Amino acid sequence: LYDPILQNLTEARHVKDKAVELIKGHTQKVMMGEVSRFDGKSLHIEENIGIDLNIWFKDFFIRGKIATDMMIHLAKFLGYNISFVFAEEEKFEKEKKKLLLTKPGGITDYLLDLITDHRNQWYKPFVKMRIAIEHHGYQLPEIKYGLTPESKAIVIFPIIEGRNIPDL
Repeated sequence: LYDPILQNLTEARHVKDKAVELIKGHTQKVMMGEVSRFDGKSLHIEENIGIDLNIWFKDFFIRGKIATDMMIHLAKFLGYNISFVFAEEEKFEKEKKKLLLTKPGGITDYLLDLITDHRNQWYKPFVKMRIAIEHHGYQLPEIKYGLTPESKAIVIFPIIEGRNIPDL
């Protein structure tokens, strides 16, 4: 039961690394003028990484979802029902209250606060993006380019869920 978790987490890390490598390489080539040219009027970019970046981006979320689903199965096998952690908000709150009633105070309060914080910080945006990818044919916003005051080309990555792509 743990093998699909490790496999998909490893593959998610691999696709994230590939996306970062693509972003860094493209940014450097644009800034060095290897794939960019400013003719005094227009900026020309001769390399498009949009399709590859979109593929890596989507793959990361799909593999993360598989790993999450498999963690639920593994925990259940070990005697722990953690599915409520990954459930819709209403079910999460209901199960959280039920757990607090059966095991009040101490570690339970701390653990539920930790889980709630993590849900809000990364899991909710993760699920929102995964749903958009799997059900709505999500495509990353277009990468834009600009010029520094010294007329050097720069890459301007889109902001997604309040974060710049290279910072995800």
